[in-house]
Amino acid sequence: MMEKTIQQNNSKEKKETNQETNQETISQMTQTPNVDDFSITHPLHSPWVFWAMVQKKQTAQNDWQSQLVKIYKCETVEEFWGLVDNIRKPSEIENWNQLFLFKDGILPEWEDIENKDGGSWQIQVKKPNPKSRNRNWSERIDNAWKNISLSLIGEQFPNSELVCGAAVTIRPAFCRISLWTKFSDEENQMKIGRHFKTDLEGFSENITFCFHSDRPKQQRGNQPKYKI
Repeated sequence: MMEKTIQQNNSKEKKETNQETNQETISQMTQTPNVDDFSITHPLHSPWVFWAMVQKKQTAQNDWQSQLVKIYKCETVEEFWGLVDNIRKPSEIENWNQLFLFKDGILPEWEDIENKDGGSWQIQVKKPNPKSRNRNWSERIDNAWKNISLSLIGEQFPNSELVCGAAVTIRPAFCRISLWTKFSDEENQMKIGRHFKTDLEGFSENITFCFHSDRPKQQRGNQPKYKI
């Protein structure tokens, strides 16, 4: 009888010890982190810069350059999310305005030395009737831009060293999202384009690639260089 009582007591003590150990582990895993922990940052592989173009209507090229405004350079993941959470989404941008995210050191201009021999992948999506309040369209545009932005700062594109940046352009009748790349051959451009297409989830429209130097010709009806 005494031996049985001792065994029961030992079993009870062991159970209580295990419960205390489990509770301590749970406490450690769920405790509120120290304030100092929030100072820990995660550097990006390369800094990225948000730019904006605020216009009332279409303007000449020289005026366009003067209206290009640098918003902020993000060097860490935390800086990126801090800005994204406080910047307008594409669906909230007014007509004729543009938002850019470019690798630091590269201006969102065709004339920049890193851009001048390259081109861009584009998707152009018709805007819904303003009276329809198409929330689904807004969510798809915003999600697509977020996906592309994350692929940029995370260097997720194939041959990411060839990717310069991205732009979202708002016009009265459409929204255009562009991915700018440096000069390269068809194989590399197509790899980048396919990833770009994947980030544009929710849109079935074709994406097209055109060199910057050929863009005026395309606007006059010439065919794009590549299409997916």
